[in-house]
Amino acid sequence: MSLAVTAEQIEFGKAVSGWAAERDVRAVTRRLLDGDDTADRAVQELWQQIASFGWTGLLVAEEQGGSGATWVDAALVVEALGAACGPLPLVSTTAVS
Repeated sequence: MSLAVTAEQIEFGKAVSGWAAERDVRAVTRRLLDGDDTADRAVQELWQQIASFGWTGLLVAEEQGGSGATWVDAALVVEALGAACGPLPLVSTTAVS
């Protein structure tokens, strides 16, 4: 299994980073930390979008309803959301799946 990152994967990682920046995920996290009651709804919306993209099932085989992605793909998503300080349980969800 190769752990080399392809050009397509680099673009995928940039797309995830762009998605997080467009939605200002870092600001949502700040609002949560400040106790803003409206932040919970924003987190739910982010999580729904992530699920609709198939990111919650990245490592699940396509035959089983997942994305069938590689560990590198999953690492790129986790890295991009981590850099944005995303308040989302993607690592635990991906690990369990």
